[in-house]
Amino acid sequence: MNSDTLINIAITILQNFAYQLVFTIGLIAAIGLIVGLTNKAFFKLVGYKFGRTACMVTGFVGVPVHEIGHALFCIIFRHRIIEIKLYQPNSADGTLGYVRHAYNRKSIYHQIGNFFIGFGPILFGSAMLLLLMYWLVPNLFEAFKNSSEFSEVLNLDVFSLSALKYIYNVMQGASITFYSSSDFSDWRWWIFMVPACSIALHMSLSVADMKSSWMGFGFIVITLLIVNTVLYFIDIDTMLTLTNYCLTAGTFILNFLTISVVFSLILLLFGIIVRVIRR
Repeated sequence: MNSDTLINIAITILQNFAYQLVFTIGLIAAIGLIVGLTNKAFFKLVGYKFGRTACMVTGFVGVPVHEIGHALFCIIFRHRIIEIKLYQPNSADGTLGYVRHAYNRKSIYHQIGNFFIGFGPILFGSAMLLLLMYWLVPNLFEAFKNSSEFSEVLNLDVFSLSALKYIYNVMQGASITFYSSSDFSDWRWWIFMVPACSIALHMSLSVADMKSSWMGFGFIVITLLIVNTVLYFIDIDTMLTLTNYCLTAGTFILNFLTISVVFSLILLLFGIIVRVIRR
């Protein structure tokens, strides 16, 4: 096998690996980062005192959802939950809630689970936002769902700016649909917004969440790269099928998690309004 053949094999494996990673785990991580940065900007805009008050008030709903998100993926990935606090507003160190868990460090499955446990608040929180929307404002839910057609993802080049532009356009389109389809005269919309904003405000990941998530991310990268290499030499069609499945999953992930970005933008807008009023 000459060097050119080896290079072509490596390129094929790495291209498929990149598509699979970017449009699954990569999307989850990117949206988690966007939500975290947006919420951080909100607290900076409103100031420490107002931000702390908002955090405590919304924490009654948002913190339990955040911690249940961690705990749910602990169960899925078979981590042992040692202790869980869904909401403790009067803690000495200011921690509003936490989940302490243990796992077998020699288990790849447990290690991969660290990523999903860390990002659990984003995944579970988004599910709760969509469930609340479906229950309280079904017309808005239908409009939001119908605006999310992502078939173009199958033709994207992960190595070009077109992928980033596409993701941006999807999020922008979802935000516009949400605002244009909202009925501000409907009392149910306002009832929906209270728990929804509470959940969104507490989706941000802590430093500990991020640390454990990136440990899990490393194991996912290594495992996925090994799987693709093995599949290439056993059956390249299976590797290509896996890539197509991941791209399809990416359409669902983007659709599913965009709602969290929408509400983070709502909070950011509210923060800007508060900042303008205070001036």
